Amino acid sequence: MPGLFLDPDSMETRGRLVRVAWVDGVITDVRPEDSSMTGSATDIDLDGRWLLPAFCESHAHLVYGSVRRRMIDLTVESPEGIAEHLSTRLDANWVLGAGWREEAYPDGGVGRADLRAAIDRAPESLCFFWSTDHHRALISRASARRLGLDASSTSTSVLLEEGDAFAAWEQIPLRSESIAEEMRDWLRHGVSSVSTFDRDASLRAVLAMEDRGELPLRVNHSIPLETLLTSGLEPRLPTLHSSPSSRPGIAVPWVKIFLDGTLGSQSAWLFEEYTDRPGWLGRGLLDDETRAAALSTIARSGLGVAIHAIGDRAVHEAARFILDLRARRRGELDVIDRIEHAELLRPELIELLARERICASVQPCHLLSDAALAPRRWGIERCRYVLPLRSLSRAGVAICFGTDAPVETRDPWVNLRAAVDRRPRGARDAWQAEERLDWPTAVRAATFGAAECNRLPRSWGRVVPGAPADLQVLEAPCDWTEIESIDGARWRATAVGGRWFADSSAEPFDALADGTMRLD
Repeated sequence: MPGLFLDPDSMETRGRLVRVAWVDGVITDVRPEDSSMTGSATDIDLDGRWLLPAFCESHAHLVYGSVRRRMIDLTVESPEGIAEHLSTRLDANWVLGAGWREEAYPDGGVGRADLRAAIDRAPESLCFFWSTDHHRALISRASARRLGLDASSTSTSVLLEEGDAFAAWEQIPLRSESIAEEMRDWLRHGVSSVSTFDRDASLRAVLAMEDRGELPLRVNHSIPLETLLTSGLEPRLPTLHSSPSSRPGIAVPWVKIFLDGTLGSQSAWLFEEYTDRPGWLGRGLLDDETRAAALSTIARSGLGVAIHAIGDRAVHEAARFILDLRARRRGELDVIDRIEHAELLRPELIELLARERICASVQPCHLLSDAALAPRRWGIERCRYVLPLRSLSRAGVAICFGTDAPVETRDPWVNLRAAVDRRPRGARDAWQAEERLDWPTAVRAATFGAAECNRLPRSWGRVVPGAPADLQVLEAPCDWTEIESIDGARWRATAVGGRWFADSSAEPFDALADGTMRLD
């Protein structure tokens, strides 16, 4: 397969033509374009297109993403539109939406007060509306009754916080038959591996796809802590906690634990009070009894942990939990422990993560919206420590990038640009410019730099012999050494373990019609 080559390890890619061969999903040879080689049975001429490693999406929500496709987008819907949805659906069908904020959007969208007013006009409707950070929900009083919740409020709408919202959501009958389309959409973005943090229904759906031989991606799926503690799943874990493979499949490497909430809901757990709510520190979500049970059960399970921690106090407690867990584990285990989000990081916390080799799974795209809210919530001084990507990299912390899709955009290139230019939506200047990453470092956090943090096969994310043939093909300008090069780039194909998924108009892949899935 001759084409232009981007190596995220060196980024020395100006006009370099290479040939790449693989057998049984593993790259066997990489040579200059004018060399002969043995390997792939079929030769594809990329005609000067770029050949890159595929991306790893380190934090997303696969099944929720498929459900979200059919939900009302409250970031663009008007209050009148919401009221119409509710008034015309007074039956057993739920009206679902996501994206409301405390304040109304200046350019459209629904704020909390307007959404409450719309629900008040249709109090018998069944509805569930997630906030933009997906840690709070507004429902009708009729919905509360249906879900077995306290519906004694004098208001016709009920606000659910954190755990209550998650538990209520689990009771709503959801259709997720479009999960296959969700996976195809990831392939269209050059992604071959997704680490997903969903609930039990998601794990069942992905396992069913694998059983049918329909799983096109590498999927790492977490287990919620509550499931591990209450469902008797522990005896099944050896069959789920699989080793990295050169082929697509599912593995269950982590237990997902929530230690705090979010910036937007004022529930991120801090050492010092919120600037706009004196005396309030947010809240920790793991009580002492549950913590002790979690340490004991996870230590026996052989799993790692992926701990949601946004505030600085939560990150500190997450690191302490991981160290306590490691002290209880027996022998050397092939596990990875991660902190998800890790948004507010003072220098001493960065040093702790580096020293203890704890992975930081971060989402640079959250900067696009959080930059407007963080100064109000946390104050200007603390904003110096919000997603300090350059400081993390310089300290040697293992970093991997995710998008948190569908909470934020699933586009890996938007995520990379956010890491490199740190320019919020609508802004001309970078926010905390000293924490910008250089372009090569950002690309690594989405390719081979993410491999260890996501338990991917050795050499994954590189185009070298012995690496899995997880690749992507782009039509793009001819200088990949600068971030501006991504403007105008067009995806053409993604390979997962050597199997191609191609744009319907990508002519070079016609020769592989027997093994290529077309993505229209």
